[in-house]
Amino acid sequence: MLHCKALLLVWSAWWAAATLLPAGCTLPERTARQPEDETPPAMVVFCQAGDNDWRRVLDQDASGVQITRESLTFAQVWMVDLHAEFTPHGPVERRTWNELLLPLPAKDIPCLGYALTYPSHQREVSLEDSVTFPKEAVPQSTQQDIVYRDHLDYEAEIGVLLHRNDPDRFGYLIVNDLTDRGIQVRTFDPDNMAPGFALAKSFEGALRVGPLLAIGNAAAWKTFAVDLYLNGELRQQLRASECLLQPEAMAEQRVAAHAGAPWLLVSTGTTEGVLFEVPNLWEKIEYFLRAGFSMKQAQEDWLAHLRFLQPGDELTLQSPALGRASARGVTGGAR
Repeated sequence: MLHCKALLLVWSAWWAAATLLPAGCTLPERTARQPEDETPPAMVVFCQAGDNDWRRVLDQDASGVQITRESLTFAQVWMVDLHAEFTPHGPVERRTWNELLLPLPAKDIPCLGYALTYPSHQREVSLEDSVTFPKEAVPQSTQQDIVYRDHLDYEAEIGVLLHRNDPDRFGYLIVNDLTDRGIQVRTFDPDNMAPGFALAKSFEGALRVGPLLAIGNAAAWKTFAVDLYLNGELRQQLRASECLLQPEAMAEQRVAAHAGAPWLLVSTGTTEGVLFEVPNLWEKIEYFLRAGFSMKQAQEDWLAHLRFLQPGDELTLQSPALGRASARGVTGGAR
């Protein structure tokens, strides 16, 4: 009996760590909220209407955007005067959300992910330390169909586009950091967590961005909000003001680590409301016993009982500043 209790305690401690998935490289010190910039927020919102055809966004609604007729290059977009008064001259144009291209200067921009940067998500998974990982996936539109795979989960985030020679200017956009929770659980290694975490978030279609890009100062960061709906049900309410990181810290810590690239896209972490759930103590014991004292089988059984994204599901992300995007899950074969 004592031996059995010891096994249960060991297993419980092990699976508590394994299923909470704190993968990545833990930052040297616990991330602390940075002092807020007293500079007033300033930003200008753009979309890419064609190949290197960028337009200023004047207004947006559920169906699309109203934009200027004047075509700009991305270089002009990035260097826009954030404080100048703007009055459109001449006719304006309209685009639906589905007509817009990726709001990035290129597709081959390296991407770095942060995790556990929102207190609500830390509480959700009972972890505190923020972590980082490489996200090696080619960006796709948030409007593009989501190809089904087992254990697929969403994560509404705000991406930050950084340029190494311009540390005081930032590009802000919606990111859906799709994650394979099965891979994340099975590849967990407490001594080297980053590879498994990156693998779970770097498959084809894992990086969804857009549809709009806001060029702004650091103070604009805390004004952004993104809501995520699954089949019409509000699941996540992300507010950048609650994030434990600020854009200046991201630029200072991370651009220097990517010396070979002028641009870096940072995925800044999600808030509570993901589909993955952490089992409580009694659930861990129950699944361990059901699995015949097999920790691996207990994990598989726990994953199997959770409800992840399915073909036909509709994900909608919307933000007052960064736009709106909807995508459906489609059958493409489990991967």
